[in-house]
Amino acid sequence: MLEDIGTQKWIDASNATLARLQNPPGEATKLEVAVELKSDTGSSYFSLVIDDDGARLEPGSTSGSRVGIVIDRQLAVEINQGTKSVAEVIENGGIKIKGNAGSLADSADVLSRLAKSLSTILA
Repeated sequence: MLEDIGTQKWIDASNATLARLQNPPGEATKLEVAVELKSDTGSSYFSLVIDDDGARLEPGSTSGSRVGIVIDRQLAVEINQGTKSVAEVIENGGIKIKGNAGSLADSADVLSRLAKSLSTILA
């Protein structure tokens, strides 16, 4: 299903996993990151939203995001497969950050907690 990244099927499967996560009590969080997946046939869009209701992916392009990332679909597949790391892709210019990059950096602890939670339930 890795080649389905960004499709509604992939978003639904990802949201089923994300629904198993719970926000720690008293943790008020609001983060929305718009994602553009580029390929030879065009772009597809979705957003990662983390708020008081939890974490989820929403299909389509959103104008409410203060920050967005642009990544080639094949690189996204390679990151998902573990053949490339996010750090490696950023270092080689494979991920472009649009908008307020500071808001993404300010949310590093939120994203880190999400990654830890996901690694626990996916193990």
